[in-house]
Amino acid sequence: MQATAAGRGRSENPSQGLKEVTILDQTETMATVKIVSEEFVDYLHLSKCGETWSIMNVLWDYRTG
Repeated sequence: MQATAAGRGRSENPSQGLKEVTILDQTETMATVKIVSEEFVDYLHLSKCGETWSIMNVLWDYRTG
C-alpha cells in the first residue's frame, strides 16, 4: 500500500491506457475480473453490498510478451 500511495504502478503514458476488461465470473454479490493494460495484468475480486461494488483483493503482475 505504501508503494501505491507513493504513486508506483501508475502508467507513464496514460494515453496508452486500458486494453481489455473481462468478467471471468459473476454472481449477484461477487465477481472476478481480469484487466489488461499496456504494462500490467490485474485480477480483481469484487463484492457487492447494496448497490455498490467494492474491490476486495487485487493480484497483479507486469505484462510480458
